[in-house]
Amino acid sequence: MTGLVSASHISGVDISWTCVGNNYYQVTLNLFRDCSGITMSSTQELDVTSDCGQSFSVTMNQVPGSGQEISQLCTSVLPQSDCNNGGYPGMEHYTYQATVFLFPPCDGWTLAWTDCCRNPSVNVPTSSVDDIYADVTVNTVTAPCNDSPVFTAQPIPFVCLGQPVNYSFGVYDPDGDSLAYTFIDARVGASNSMVYGAGFSGQVPVTGVTLDPFTGAVNFTPNLVGNYIVVVQVEEYDDNDQLIGTVMRDMQFTVINCTNTVPDLPPGIANLSGDATQTGPYSLELCLQDQFCLDLVFTDADPNDVLTLSSNVDLVLPGATFVQTGTNPATATICWTAVPGTSTLAAFSVEAEDNACPVTG
Repeated sequence: MTGLVSASHISGVDISWTCVGNNYYQVTLNLFRDCSGITMSSTQELDVTSDCGQSFSVTMNQVPGSGQEISQLCTSVLPQSDCNNGGYPGMEHYTYQATVFLFPPCDGWTLAWTDCCRNPSVNVPTSSVDDIYADVTVNTVTAPCNDSPVFTAQPIPFVCLGQPVNYSFGVYDPDGDSLAYTFIDARVGASNSMVYGAGFSGQVPVTGVTLDPFTGAVNFTPNLVGNYIVVVQVEEYDDNDQLIGTVMRDMQFTVINCTNTVPDLPPGIANLSGDATQTGPYSLELCLQDQFCLDLVFTDADPNDVLTLSSNVDLVLPGATFVQTGTNPATATICWTAVPGTSTLAAFSVEAEDNACPVTG
């Protein structure tokens, strides 16, 4: 394996919130640390401002059990990551939480965090000396006691030079609100964007990248080894199409030279049964109380690779079932009965990971 890039500190961040009642919100900060960088502190500071002039800071404490290793390495190599003083690239996930009182009559609140420093990157030449910034916006009067969208996908994916990348942020909304996705500038502060290199921008963070604004699906074929900073913003809308909040994830894609061939996408839905109507290769339409079952069949051109499938479908579609059959090909069977409270446009993801070494695909 060649082309791995050294790191400074933080590789990714996102913030979410959950309403606990009476204008109190539990705020969660997720930080993703490159293990070749400096250690994480036990607390983080959250800056809170409102549209009616309020401003204060809250100390967030590290949640017990934080610092779990999430390195994209095969099982036999995992103990040799630089999280364990080895030589392979390692990543850890840290979680911080605090309860915040967002008092009326203020409606618009911004919860923000910043720290130093980022990893080096191809698309932002000065990133290794720049701060990393993230925020969310919460509308507590327009949408009382609303919960934010939540990211569930692998935040720091290693992808292969010259091979197509099909990535999902794995976002779901606990309240079933409608979601919309956009790429935005990486920032060092609330109003200070990073300076991108020639040919790159917040909206085009990787050459040839596309983002589906409704599902959050990301597609590109990388043509240069290195880290790429990518920032996505997710807007949530209520049933009246009012904007009621935003979240974002600042993350990196790491492009490496691979001898492995990544798993292939299914050509489309297979073995559909039930009441749903198929409207595209990967899309269905159905009504309340309708039910369906479908298969998604994943293959890998490396005949000895074993595929492991995972999905956030149980979070996106309450009550859905997910079963894997086989390993290469590997079939995901998903069944669901439509229940009230689900978003009118609900996008779930299914991930196929092989067991290639040292870096899985």
